[in-house]
Amino acid sequence: MLKLQTGVVYHAIFGDRERATKAINDTIALASQAPPSSALAVVSLLIALLGRWIVEPRLSSHFELCQAFEDCQRAKVNSLCHRIAARLSIIYFDDGEIEESKRWARLARDTAKELGLERLCADYLTSQTDLALISGRFDEARSIVNQMASRNPLTSTARVASEQLVYRIRLAQFTGNLIPDEDQMRELLSWHDRARFFGRYDDHMEILWTALRAMGDEERAAALLREYMSESRRELRPPSYLLRWRTAEDPYWSSVD
Repeated sequence: MLKLQTGVVYHAIFGDRERATKAINDTIALASQAPPSSALAVVSLLIALLGRWIVEPRLSSHFELCQAFEDCQRAKVNSLCHRIAARLSIIYFDDGEIEESKRWARLARDTAKELGLERLCADYLTSQTDLALISGRFDEARSIVNQMASRNPLTSTARVASEQLVYRIRLAQFTGNLIPDEDQMRELLSWHDRARFFGRYDDHMEILWTALRAMGDEERAAALLREYMSESRRELRPPSYLLRWRTAEDPYWSSVD
């Protein structure tokens, strides 16, 4: 099952879409044979359904995740309930279903408190931050962002480090500091050159567009967004809620709506 997980992650984000779909279907089938509260099965399901969300957006992942949550709740495996709720909060948020995202975020927060968790998954930290930001709870968002490095067990990976950069810049932009410092801007542009073809890139595009517009380079911001959405973007699902909302005034959207 671990080999299948690796195949899902690699092919959904970087590799071959057909091989991703096969790995996703094989993982879901294998996970369904395990006890509902099996940690390995649930983690495998979380990975497979995230992959399906990226490469097969016509197939909803919500039902299986909600069912897995209920199974783990009945089995009183609250640590897995926490991870599933956090993932559902992320999915609903990106899909623009904010009230559902808030509901699952509350469940994730409640289980984290019950369990006294010190280490928290990226889904939990990012969903809690995003919901705090759009609600204007900037002190709460700042507190979570400041904890990302110490409370996320995967801080050594390049992708997680990049995600933390995104959230530091997003927090600054929501609170009025729209232009990143020189080093951050250089890193954003470098990452854009390398990673705009990968899955899960919408957050980077959103803050880069916001920064370029604030710097007065509206033409470049528009060109990068258009190129990303029409050529480089790997995912077939609609753009994330924040990308669509924060870049709403870009002329690209009126050309495709």
